[in-house]
Amino acid sequence: MSQILREALWDHGPTAVLVSATLEARFLRGRLGLDDARELVLPSPFDFREQALLYVPARMPEPRADGYYASLADEVVALCNLSRGRALVLTCSYRALDELVDRARVRLAYPVLVQGEAPRERLLERFRDDVDSVLFATATFWQGVDIQGESLSLLVVDKLPFSAPGDPLIEARCERIVRDGGDWFVDYALPSAVLQLRQGFGRLIRGHADEGVVAILDPRLRTRAYGRRFLEALPPAPLVAERAAVADFFGTGARATA
Repeated sequence: MSQILREALWDHGPTAVLVSATLEARFLRGRLGLDDARELVLPSPFDFREQALLYVPARMPEPRADGYYASLADEVVALCNLSRGRALVLTCSYRALDELVDRARVRLAYPVLVQGEAPRERLLERFRDDVDSVLFATATFWQGVDIQGESLSLLVVDKLPFSAPGDPLIEARCERIVRDGGDWFVDYALPSAVLQLRQGFGRLIRGHADEGVVAILDPRLRTRAYGRRFLEALPPAPLVAERAAVADFFGTGARATA
């Protein structure tokens, strides 16, 4: 696609201005054939150090470990108790969505909304209006969700959003990168996942009055070398490892148990 765009548009077309709140310029250049584009990076208008908290728990099993979904559900329920609902829980797959809803729904004392049980816009309307509700979702809910105010005070991400193995399009792209002498993980899988996580993070703070916690329940942010790449790409919210810090943020210290 990059070669087609370069030959058909960029080399002969008019001046274009491309704007994004989340796309990394380095990744965008390669995908769109923008070899000679000029770049301007502007700071965010939001004060993430004051408005947000990033929670990456110190003790969580990796996604492929035994007991992962049980631990994930425990953490989600505990966090929703601290935030008094008001949470959007994003998963990276429909399987994870189903597993998490099955394990967590009956343990939550708040209205539970689930992707697939109503049209998208109806779910978002109910989530906005039922301030203490918890919305479980995946796929398209990582982008385009704009809920200002306290209805979205907690954003939970189940794991780092790497593309699912076995997708024919992803495999074809990675194979081409390798044929061209590149590294499929460094050149495609990692920047794609970083972009997805940045887009998910962006659901939380939508206005200057918004405050909240982003919880990323994947220990690989701390244990793998590539975890630093994700952290560096996220807004500069304070990073904490203990649930007590989330309790302090919400002022609900005694509710830190599941």
